[in-house]
Amino acid sequence: MEWHTLGEVCARVYTDLQAARGKGRFEGARRIGIDKTSYKKDHKYLIVVIDHDRRWLIWAHKEYGKDVLNLFFDELT
Repeated sequence: MEWHTLGEVCARVYTDLQAARGKGRFEGARRIGIDKTSYKKDHKYLIVVIDHDRRWLIWAHKEYGKDVLNLFFDELT
């Protein structure tokens, strides 16, 4: 599969998932998980927030730490 085709498939799936959910990413989230994960060899980090009940990613951001996590809490309110 060519990269541009894969990108189109990903965009279509994302749009379909958003429509199927019918609500905002944070709406209805009761049990969330927050984790820091690394990628690449030079220790680039990413904070991810998942909804355990619905089993999907609700937020992610490059880097980590208190300031980055506050960006999530700012969006939440």
